[in-house]
Amino acid sequence: MTHSLRIALIDWNTSARAARAQILNATANMDVVFESDGNSNELAMLSESLVDVIVIDQQLRQGSGVDAFIALRSHYPELLEVPKAVLTAPFNLPELRVAALEAGIQDIVAIESGPDALIETILAAASDQATIDLARLFETLSIVDLPPKGDYALSQAINALPVRKRAVIDRLQKDWQKLRTGANAKFSLESLDVLLAPLGSLTNTELVIKLLRNGFLDVN
Repeated sequence: MTHSLRIALIDWNTSARAARAQILNATANMDVVFESDGNSNELAMLSESLVDVIVIDQQLRQGSGVDAFIALRSHYPELLEVPKAVLTAPFNLPELRVAALEAGIQDIVAIESGPDALIETILAAASDQATIDLARLFETLSIVDLPPKGDYALSQAINALPVRKRAVIDRLQKDWQKLRTGANAKFSLESLDVLLAPLGSLTNTELVIKLLRNGFLDVN
């Protein structure tokens, strides 16, 4: 890394945000360069700032952190330009974590975990370091209600994939079925990297959840 990580802090609680900024600015190779309480007009300007990682709290003055990040994505012309994101919340609830992952957020950090956990998660997000494998993702998704969600654009994009790239989804499907039967699976989520841009996803976990919701991980 040739520069300090540029961090955006989005939190409705001014005192908590100030304390967090002080901690991160005191951390080697980290600089807080953008702060907001979640005001939509302010967030619209974030795409004009040079930011590496967004730390966004689930509770904002205008809606939730997950919804705010989904809206933020639309302000970037290309998916590759969207900064990595970490969600903070009072507790790391399974339902909230799945919602965050599906939104393209890298991971969630419970406030009670303390500053060290936040720093570690920021570094992992910035380096694209995997924080969850397929087996752990399967376990997380199996304990939440995840109703089907028709996405015609996703279906069209998958149907348009070259055979070699579509084969990646086929391999994922086979290992997903293995996990359903209690067997081990060897599929690496990093194998999905080539599909992120074509299928409009920021992260591998986001893509897996989209595929699951739309029936692509079911048995043919």
